Amino acid sequence: MGRLEKLINLFWSFQDRLEDPQFWVLLFKFTFPFAIATVYIAFVYVFLEWEKVYPVMAAYLFPPLGKESVIPAGIAAGLHPIVVAGSVAFVEAVVGLFIVWNFDLAKKIPLVGGYIRLIESRGEKILQKRNWIRRFAFTGLIVVVMIPFQGSGAVSASIIGRIIGMKPRNVWLAILLGGLIGSFMIAYFADTIFQMLIIDQYAGIILIIAFITLISYLYKKYSKK
Repeated sequence: MGRLEKLINLFWSFQDRLEDPQFWVLLFKFTFPFAIATVYIAFVYVFLEWEKVYPVMAAYLFPPLGKESVIPAGIAAGLHPIVVAGSVAFVEAVVGLFIVWNFDLAKKIPLVGGYIRLIESRGEKILQKRNWIRRFAFTGLIVVVMIPFQGSGAVSASIIGRIIGMKPRNVWLAILLGGLIGSFMIAYFADTIFQMLIIDQYAGIILIIAFITLISYLYKKYSKK
């Protein structure tokens, strides 16, 4: 009877949750990012070269690779710059939306949760010393996502936005804009380099060296910050 009573109580508890509007809101916020990701994956499979697009999206989703690596690699594989940039920006937007809506739940995910807690604790200490950062929050988040460091900038931007106290929709909008601007800039810059390599190999090599130098400089200057 003890187990039966527990099952009955569990059933009625679940019934009560179904009648709670807040439960459906939380369920929507959890499932919607997965739903739109599924729709895009299906779109890629039907209309695009999925065997090339899928590896690009997967590589960007899991560090250490970032925009500066996966976007040129996708273009070199023969994908159009719009397809590569749009796919990477889409991953950024979906990851950002999930974390913004499910921040506390994301902290419990293995590996990801530890990273979130680490950035959260460090960010709070920095803001205590430099409160002026809050005034440039929206623009700063766009830059965080734009800069081609390893992995998805949406995770860091979501954490920073929460610490600062920004509204979730503003955080996600900053992630969306940063992802689009950064991805398309890198995509068309990489495409220009590849086209120049075909026309003039020496000029293309010079551009590649300049690009690597710029990325290295940005990484050394801003990675610790």
